[in-house]
Amino acid sequence: MKKFHPVDIQAIRAFLGFPRDRLSLFKRDGYTCRYCGVQDKSADFLLIDHAIPVERGGIHLAFNLRTACWLCKKKKGIMTEEEFLKTRT
Repeated sequence: MKKFHPVDIQAIRAFLGFPRDRLSLFKRDGYTCRYCGVQDKSADFLLIDHAIPVERGGIHLAFNLRTACWLCKKKKGIMTEEEFLKTRT
């Protein structure tokens, strides 16, 4: 019979680059929207956005996650970060 070894899920998530929670992602980004620069320390106005949307093959890893205000997130829709930034210039 094989022995069962307990798995430390938090260690695996950290190794793969998952943020621990929303606030740790906001802290990493300085509580600032990646797209317009608005800052909100209360995090009431902020959301998590995927640089490459899941609908277009993006994944839920920290390098693909961005802090965005709700207005920019709504405007961005399913565009990639690069496509969205091109529309703003």
